Amino acid sequence: MKQRGLFDEIERLQKISNLGDPLEKLNKVIKWDIFRPTLNTALLKGVTTYGDAARAAGIPNGTRQVVRVLHSRSEAANLPWHRLLSKGAKPGTGRIALQCDGFEEQKELLLREGVEVSPEGVIDLGRYGYIFE
Repeated sequence: MKQRGLFDEIERLQKISNLGDPLEKLNKVIKWDIFRPTLNTALLKGVTTYGDAARAAGIPNGTRQVVRVLHSRSEAANLPWHRLLSKGAKPGTGRIALQCDGFEEQKELLLREGVEVSPEGVIDLGRYGYIFE
């Protein structure tokens, strides 16, 4: 059986929703558009991590919220989703968190833009990362 990736999770999200997804409750109190300017700026200029984007938007513990925003709104907002990464194991690195086909797709998109990606999906943020002011 093929392992599911981040963008193949409609069924899992529906199951979570049926159980009372806490992020759906947050949708009622958080204005998700606060992430939009941050993501637009960062993702048009380089790569960044979910956590750095959340901190730049003023939500220091908002990594999961950024993931949720990106998943639910990247296509409609025309955001370059492939430039958003998980935190790498070593300081100053980011990594592709997707698996299977999603990993290869994200890696290929980054490579096409001239971003060096290791075989394991690690990216040097010192070289390719966007630095928030």
